[in-house]
Amino acid sequence: MRLTAYTNLLLLMLAVPAAAGQDQLHAFVDDKARAVMATPLVQSALRVSNVQNSTLDDAAILDLDGKWRSQLASKRTPDIDSVLEKPASEELRKVVAQSGGTVLEIIAMDNRGLNAAISNITSDFWQGDEDKFQQTYLKGVDAVHVSAVEFDDSRQAYVVQVSFVVTDAAGEPIGAATFSLDPEAF
Repeated sequence: MRLTAYTNLLLLMLAVPAAAGQDQLHAFVDDKARAVMATPLVQSALRVSNVQNSTLDDAAILDLDGKWRSQLASKRTPDIDSVLEKPASEELRKVVAQSGGTVLEIIAMDNRGLNAAISNITSDFWQGDEDKFQQTYLKGVDAVHVSAVEFDDSRQAYVVQVSFVVTDAAGEPIGAATFSLDPEAF
C-alpha cells in the first residue's frame, strides 16, 4: 500500500511540470505563432498553394515528395528552392532569427499538407501523413498538437513541435503550421 501511494505521488509530481509546459506551449501558439501565420505573405502563400495543389491525387503528391527527398543530397534543388525562395519563407526565416533561439524552424502547410512556406529545408515536402497535419487540420480549427520532445538530427538539438490549424480572416481553415521550439525555453 505504501509503495502505491508513493508511486502515485511521484507520478503526480512529474505530471505538474508537463501540464505547465503544455499550457505555455498553447499560450505561445495563441500569443505569437498565430500572428505569424496571419501575415499577408504567409496567408497568400497558403492560398496560392491550395489552388496550385487542388487537383493533385495521392500518386502525384507522393511523386512530388519523392522528388523533394531526392534533391536533399543533390546540388541542384529546383523543387526545394521554389518553396525556400518564396517571400513567405523569407518572412518565416526572419521570425526564427529574431526569436533568440526559441523558434528553430517553421513550416506552413497547405490544406493538403504540402509545404507552402518554410524557414529551413525540410526532410520531406509532404507533411500530410504526419501528426503535425493529421492531428490539426483534419481535426478542426481549434486543434493544437504538441509532440513529444525529440532529438532533431538536422538541428543537433532537442525540439518540441507545436502544430495548429491556420485560418484566414474569416476563420476558415486554409492550412496548418508547425513551429519547432527549444523545449528548454518553456
